[in-house]
Amino acid sequence: MEPETISTPRPDPTLLTTQQLKFAVAEVKENLGDKITWLRELHEEKFRGVATQFENSSTALSAALSAQKEAGNKSEASFAKQIEFMNITINDLKGRLDRGEGKFSGIGNAWGIVVAVVMALVAIGALVAMVVKP
Repeated sequence: MEPETISTPRPDPTLLTTQQLKFAVAEVKENLGDKITWLRELHEEKFRGVATQFENSSTALSAALSAQKEAGNKSEASFAKQIEFMNITINDLKGRLDRGEGKFSGIGNAWGIVVAVVMALVAIGALVAMVVKP
């Protein structure tokens, strides 16, 4: 029995496989690095957009709250003026009642109406008497 000899083909496939594997790993690293850089830039851009939206929302909220405060102040001033006017009116009416103006004015007006109705009846009676008198 002869000893077996192991022959290695030329070129050695182990060396070629190792070289191809190193080349593939280097290519994957390069592509992966580019993709990571691209993703990092994309995320930074999106985060800047979100930060800008928050700043704009904050500005809009501040403006809305300021406008609401001004409207509240105007409404409060208007309400205070209405209350003041009502107090003046109430005090005026109370003063008139204390002086009795409303009571005696009403009675005076009623007497004037009664006198006017009586005078009208007298005038109608006088006209009838003149017409009926032969």
